[in-house]
Amino acid sequence: ICGCFSQHTRKALLALAERADVSLQDTIQNPSLASTESEELRVEVLETMRQFSLTSEEMPANLYVDKMRQWFTKVHVADRAHLYHPCRHPDCADIMDNWKLISEFEEELAANGGNVWVCPAGHQNCVLPSATEVRDMNRNLLTHPEYYTMRADYSIYENCPLRRYRLCPGCLSSGILMM
Repeated sequence: ICGCFSQHTRKALLALAERADVSLQDTIQNPSLASTESEELRVEVLETMRQFSLTSEEMPANLYVDKMRQWFTKVHVADRAHLYHPCRHPDCADIMDNWKLISEFEEELAANGGNVWVCPAGHQNCVLPSATEVRDMNRNLLTHPEYYTMRADYSIYENCPLRRYRLCPGCLSSGILMM
């Protein structure tokens, strides 16, 4: 497939996937091949089943169409994910209906304050990092000398390297992440 195809050429890609499914099923059901070609087909089918993690003995009739639809779904989620706060629970990870629009969250935050929201499945989500995540990030920043500065405005600290960046717990509680 050439580079002209993308998620915007959905009909063409689905038509190609459908043709691939029909062609594969015809070849499997009507093998009029020489013995070496038959063995090649068998190995190719086994490899396809392994790549797609198929466990049944029979190749699904709509394998490529289903995979193409799954790909379109993933592309759609990736294109729109920046507009949402996803639910952190694994059961809701792929369900966009359970995610919170950032604009809605910010309206609620402005009206009510707080940084916690609950998804429709009942999972509680915090938009800001936990205290452990902040500690881990600050520890990570401390381990990198490029985040230190040797120049300080105060004469007391002239020869002492100081942290240039860290996550501030005070800003975290007010909902502003600063470094």
